Amino acid sequence: MSDLRIILRARLRALLNSIKTIRQQSRLKIAFITIFAVAFWAGLFLGFRDAFFYIYKAPGFENLLVGIVFNVFFLSLLIMLVFSNAVLIYSSLYRSSEVEFLLSLPVKESSVFLYKYVETLVYSSWAFAYLAVPIILAFGYTATLGVPWYFYPAAMLMFAVFVAIPAAAGSLISMLLVTIVPRSRIKVLMTVGGMLLLAAVLISIKYVSGFTPRFAGGYSEIGKVVGKVAFAQNPFLPSAWLSKGVIFLSRSEPREAFFYLLVILANSLFMTAVAQATSRGILWRSFSKSHSSASRRTHVKAEILTWLVHKAFFFMPLEIRLFLAKDLKTFFRDITQWLQFVMFFGVLAIYILNIRTLPYDWGADRARNSVSLLNLAATCLVLSTFTGRFIFPLLSLEGKKFWVLGLAPIKRRQILLGKFFFAFFGSLAVSEALILLSDLMLDFPLTMWLGHAVLVLAICSGLSAISVGLGARYPNLKEDNPSKIVAGFGGTLNLIVSMLYIAIMVAFIGLPYHVAFSNRLADSLFYYRTIVGYLGLSLLVGAVVSVFFLNLGRTKFEQMEF
Repeated sequence: MSDLRIILRARLRALLNSIKTIRQQSRLKIAFITIFAVAFWAGLFLGFRDAFFYIYKAPGFENLLVGIVFNVFFLSLLIMLVFSNAVLIYSSLYRSSEVEFLLSLPVKESSVFLYKYVETLVYSSWAFAYLAVPIILAFGYTATLGVPWYFYPAAMLMFAVFVAIPAAAGSLISMLLVTIVPRSRIKVLMTVGGMLLLAAVLISIKYVSGFTPRFAGGYSEIGKVVGKVAFAQNPFLPSAWLSKGVIFLSRSEPREAFFYLLVILANSLFMTAVAQATSRGILWRSFSKSHSSASRRTHVKAEILTWLVHKAFFFMPLEIRLFLAKDLKTFFRDITQWLQFVMFFGVLAIYILNIRTLPYDWGADRARNSVSLLNLAATCLVLSTFTGRFIFPLLSLEGKKFWVLGLAPIKRRQILLGKFFFAFFGSLAVSEALILLSDLMLDFPLTMWLGHAVLVLAICSGLSAISVGLGARYPNLKEDNPSKIVAGFGGTLNLIVSMLYIAIMVAFIGLPYHVAFSNRLADSLFYYRTIVGYLGLSLLVGAVVSVFFLNLGRTKFEQMEF
């Protein structure tokens, strides 16, 4: 493993140099990011704390309910981590110029795989660790009998060991798919797999949706929910081992907890060893196969896509239309991008389709109004994730090839506008469809949907401009991995600004609009005046934010040398 040690040492030095560059960043920006991260973490802690307080209102059943919550929560994270690691390892192994360079050196295939495996493990699991701290602290804080002092560090150790299992499973899935499945069918198979995962979520929601907790004399209700989530308590699931280990730790039973820690550790090492052994025999072959020439059908589809873009956006200048076609082709050719896009909005669509199965009094306007506002906020938050993950790195992904655009007879302002319109129209189509579906499921009148449509239009414009503008302001042309680009200071700042923009639009425009809708019967004239005012204000704010951030990126972008 001397070659792996050399690669990791070089990577560690690069990481340390990156950390040193933090001193060159604006202190205001660093302080802003730190405050926001701590505030978000504190919000998670308070939410988990209230949830556990609610569970402990069921005397005699609290241990059973806590186990159910942990089992379902950890199983959901396990499934999502397997899927996300499969996509990320595909991008890191088969779409990275660094791997192409490493494979040309006298380095073992398994060493290259382990290097990218560790890298993917860190990048894909940081959110899991970020969520683990508040839920563990909230659980220990609300425990009726308290927890021992070693509960917190031991639980975090379990989390750190656990994440290797889904990472290894995702790596195996990705390598085997690339090796076995023809290149032309990988996208189809991954799409089918994503759809099956969404279908499984839909079936689970349908299956569990009938439970309404009634703790007062509710033996039958407890029995119902236990039976419906029995699948999450299967003793062969790694998530069940993690759940039992955390519960035993909280009960001051270190021997049992240590047993489950060893079980998780043994399986993590075993899965990692299996993935490494598999890479020895198929990494070269799968890498070569992934870089083989595409079929002629791809060129036909590309021509059709270009024709559709020119016809649909005939009112735009030719240069911008060409950039729209280019970005769409790049998006559809990269399986890691559009597959995550489908997962982001697919889960939200499944939730909206199952709104009526939730135990609410849908005859009450207040309940429907509150759920509608929450759906609006959730759609916008998912949209901010999309723009931050896919739109912010667009300019940076041009990389060393950017000099070609610099020589082209096109202004840099038009390049930014092309990226902006690509983000705006793409996000607008999906978000408007979700909001329309939400209002249809809630039986809202046309006026409510029109109000939501205008507000979403303004939010889409602002979020697209923020991501494009900050992406031009803080580009990273030396990196070809979108996850690493987004993980930088520019990507973090983009996420924070986007979430603040959503909070302002939803809290100061969306919320008053919903209040006015609730009081529409009392004074209909005042209602119509109010909605016209708020919708006009939303368009004004969206236009101002869009122009500001596009100009912010343009001034920096036009001065850059490539």
